[in-house]
Amino acid sequence: MAYKSIDLTGSTFSANDEKISFSNNTCTGALFGGETCSVTVQVSGDMLSKTVDITMKKANGTVIIALSVSIIRPVLAILPSSAVELFPDNNQLITVKNNSLVPVLDLSVISSGLPADITVSENNCGSTLNALSQCYITLQAGTNPDGEGEIVVQASNADSQAQSIKGSTPDLLNLNVSVEQIATNGFGNKQFSVTIGNTSNETNIENLSLSLNKGYY
Repeated sequence: MAYKSIDLTGSTFSANDEKISFSNNTCTGALFGGETCSVTVQVSGDMLSKTVDITMKKANGTVIIALSVSIIRPVLAILPSSAVELFPDNNQLITVKNNSLVPVLDLSVISSGLPADITVSENNCGSTLNALSQCYITLQAGTNPDGEGEIVVQASNADSQAQSIKGSTPDLLNLNVSVEQIATNGFGNKQFSVTIGNTSNETNIENLSLSLNKGYY
């Protein structure tokens, strides 16, 4: 910012955290008035949010620049936050949200641990999730979802998040007979009733049929 040059020969950058590294340093020679130089600062992907001190020193150890930099580690969230249960032919929308002011990088959705007969039918989550934005995943259950599993969302600069998924195929039918046995003599009542009930609050039973195995008579 001055009209005379500054000798930066042998100058180095450093930080008070080993997860900060520097490369492509062009601030290594004479810097004339009005000129600029640069350095690339790299932050390790597993670094937590914190404030770090960065300094630039001449070869003789004289501090030229000292500044504090805030490192922000993005925070991912999966909604709904409680466990998800899917029944036959149901679908469930899962929201992946970035609650931070910086983007989430290398985002991926791992669905290999889902319960049987549950798949990801839609996924609009790309590799980058911008600051304070969200993306969506749709889970689809087939005719016989069963078991427990999870869906996992991970990124290179944020902690992985998992959502528990349960598949349930309830018993839809119950059957009750009005008598335990029928008398074989001529005075007994040879009539009985059969009651069939649908135990599901969500699924209709179609094409129902009933047959009687007469056995001995």
